[in-house]
Amino acid sequence: MPEAEHRPAFIGVDWGTSSFRAWLFDDKGGVLDLVQGPFGIRQITDQSFEKTLRTAIGSWLEAHEDIAVIMCGMIGSAQGWYEAGYLSGQIGVDELSSGMVKVPDTQLNVMIVPGIRGVSVAGLNDVLRGEETLLAGWLQQPTDCEAVFCLPGTHSKWIVAREGQVNQLTTFMTGELFELMRTRSILAPLIDCQAVADSKSDIFCKGLTLAQSPVGLLHQMFAIRAGALTGQFVKSDVLTLLSGVLVGAECLAVKSLVQNRSVTLMSSGDLKQTYQNAFEHFGFVFNIVDSEQAAHKGLFSIFNQIQQS
Repeated sequence: MPEAEHRPAFIGVDWGTSSFRAWLFDDKGGVLDLVQGPFGIRQITDQSFEKTLRTAIGSWLEAHEDIAVIMCGMIGSAQGWYEAGYLSGQIGVDELSSGMVKVPDTQLNVMIVPGIRGVSVAGLNDVLRGEETLLAGWLQQPTDCEAVFCLPGTHSKWIVAREGQVNQLTTFMTGELFELMRTRSILAPLIDCQAVADSKSDIFCKGLTLAQSPVGLLHQMFAIRAGALTGQFVKSDVLTLLSGVLVGAECLAVKSLVQNRSVTLMSSGDLKQTYQNAFEHFGFVFNIVDSEQAAHKGLFSIFNQIQQS
């Protein structure tokens, strides 16, 4: 029998489009066990979400009857297990925990964190789902100053928070456009299918510099093709240049939002390095938080708030 301070308290699940991660937490927020796999909601075509969950973490569920399962991510979208809508207004941990949606028609104690609907830096409607949980742990440490967060990914999110609540959110389709251009565009034949963008190289910096040219992103992307065809660039540079141009365009778009404020970059792995290098290039002041640690902290913050309510 584990010691009291290490008894399981709840299960946290980050279930996205292409991946699944589940953690067994103790009542201090420590991780007792981890299960992860490539079975995101896109891979589940027959709505067998409960079956998939039981297959993945069945031993936990059997050992800890009626344990709370707190889920975040695309599992709460219209394409997921059960739709948890979007909360609007200035949203903090209190609102997220009170807006939790319990999944019906199951004997499991499953709750899904809602997404957030808000307004972007351009004054346009915007939404996020999953990232609110990564932010939750930091929203419980409110300050009078506005905090700026960057969460890169298929859809990169830039979030402004103040006094423990999300005030503004702005999404960029940077990762999705990169993948489409890499695989489906006129640039695709110039790119080795095994190639990997190298954000540590001078070529990436050239892409960031190209993004600063006044002609705009649409011309900049074609200029990469023209440069490769005319010998200005070698073909092996195309993917890294493309990455630099797209990430550069994103960073330039948020310069008015960032101003002189410090940015908290929530990421990990190669993507973290890519944005770190871009931030240094553009002179952003920033600190880095590991995205998995942010997920742990956020899930535990939401669980604690539910317990106290």
